[in-house]
Order: sequence, then structure tokens, then C-alpha cells
Amino acid sequence: MLSEERKRNLETGNRVREIRNGMDYTQTAMANELDVSLSAYKKIESGTMAITINMLKTLNEKFGVSADYILFGKEEHIEDIDEFVDSLSEEEGREIYEDMDGEIDYFVAGAGTGGTYTGIMRYLKEKNPAIQGVLADPIGSTMGGGEHADYNIEGIGNDFIPKTMDMSLVDQVIKVSDTDAFEMAREITRRAGVIAGTSSGSSLWCALRLAEKLDRGNIVVLFPDRGDRYFSKKIYGEAD
Repeated sequence: MLSEERKRNLETGNRVREIRNGMDYTQTAMANELDVSLSAYKKIESGTMAITINMLKTLNEKFGVSADYILFGKEEHIEDIDEFVDSLSEEEGREIYEDMDGEIDYFVAGAGTGGTYTGIMRYLKEKNPAIQGVLADPIGSTMGGGEHADYNIEGIGNDFIPKTMDMSLVDQVIKVSDTDAFEMAREITRRAGVIAGTSSGSSLWCALRLAEKLDRGNIVVLFPDRGDRYFSKKIYGEAD
């Protein structure tokens, strides 16, 4: 007998397939649009993997399809937000844990609504309570403490604790400035050829500050965004 989560994944996969077929896309083309591997995309369609928050956002931004339709087949209110967050992020947490063979000492990420951070850290803590969650928080955000102020880092930080953010999973907070986040985003591009956004730059900057204090340990850093979404912010400088 299929579990409720498995049934939901199958229904979601069927709707994603219908969207792809309606646009006459191949699976490879759709995987490229969603910025995921072909194997991961096939798992979404077959219902063996839960769709991620980033995929939902991309489907909405590129194709105008609401998350409510993809998840439920109609406009429907999400009643159990904790269950919703867990189902979306558990797969990401499992992949991180398995890819690292469980050898994780610290997980560094920012949080906006907190769903991704909470879901991943909840899974990692269940596997190994010794894993430390480190919140990369903009200066000016009060989520991780401090006084409210304006900041230009996008996608992370808040002036309240959202319902989807479990602060008990935060073992320490590292504050990051706009200047450091923007510069680190540019550094990621220069050194790795990855066009990352400012929330990714924030997480890496905080991870490097953490590493300076450690003698040893494995640090996993989450890059949640792509820099091409923020070209209007000129984080890579003015075009020649």
C-alpha cells in the first residue's frame, strides 16, 4: 500500500509531466529549464522524489504555473505547513547526508521563510544530533538577533521568526554585511565559474568565517540561488 507522501509525489509528477507535454518539451529540455539533472527530473515525474521549492518557484516564474496546482491540482490552502516543509526539504537533506557519507560537522545556510533550512537541518539532526546548524543572517535582519535595518541581500533574513523556521535547529548565527555578501558572490563566479546570488555569497562568507575558528571539520554550504536573477542589482558590476 502506497504511503500518503508517495501518492502525493505520484500526483505531482503526473501534473509536471502534463505541463511538459503541453509545451512539447522533452524530459531533457524540461530538466534544463528547471536547472536539475535529467535523472533527478525523471524521479520527479515518476514520483520517486519530492519536488523541491526551487523547482516550484521556477515552474511559476517561467511557465506561470502555481505551486498550488502542481501540488494539489487546484488552488488549495496548505493547512499543515510543517508537513509541507518537511516533504519538500527531506529529500534535499537526505541527498546531502548520503553524498557526504554522513561525514558532516556543520551545515551553513541562510533562511528567509526558513522552510529549506528547517527541513534540511531537521533531517540532518535526526541522522546525527551532533551536526551543527549555522545560520547565515544579514546585518539588519532580526531573525538571528540584532537590530532591524535595511539590507540588500535577497532571499534570506527577516524581521520576524516565520512559522516555518525552527530556531531550535540553529546552533549559532553568523552575521554578514551587504558588502561581504556581494563580494563573495563575485568571488564564486571568478573562482568557480558559478553565477551565484547574494544569499549564496552570504552563506559562503559565513562558512569561511566559521572555518577560520576550526582546527578541523566538514562544512556543508547551501547555495540556494542563481545570480542571473539579480543582474538588475549589478552585483557583477556595470557592463562595458
